[in-house]
Amino acid sequence: MLEIPIYLLVLGAMGLVAIYSYVYAQRHLHVMEALSVMAGPRVTMMEFRAVTGAWPSSNTQAGFSDASFSGRDRDLYRLNSVQIREGGAIDFAFGRGALKPKVLSIRAWEGLSPGLPIEWTCGHALSLPGTTATADQTTLSDEDLPSPCRAHK
Repeated sequence: MLEIPIYLLVLGAMGLVAIYSYVYAQRHLHVMEALSVMAGPRVTMMEFRAVTGAWPSSNTQAGFSDASFSGRDRDLYRLNSVQIREGGAIDFAFGRGALKPKVLSIRAWEGLSPGLPIEWTCGHALSLPGTTATADQTTLSDEDLPSPCRAHK
């Protein structure tokens, strides 16, 4: 008779672990979705920089007429908006799910001499010494970020 309450206790603990793991996996998946969506704005920014020699300072200057996702796009993605900032940065605002209203920043960094190579970093990750990068606006916690986007010290 004592085995039934112990069995139920173990089953409940396993259920809690499964629910926590599912929520964590969903949050991580939403961040990975934002990283995949960033390919479009990143290419546009690189083309703008190759032609003009400077980073675009706004969505309009980069060729994005609207920073917000609407209609069908809003249903496809958990993102609310994409905002291009001066200095080679893109901010993604989450509009749905557990990450609402957090922001993920993607930033370009380059050597102190202008030109290539240009690398991209995300979240709280630091740029290499001797390089420049714009300020990080990420409001996600390190646990929500994939390893390359965390601040490793």
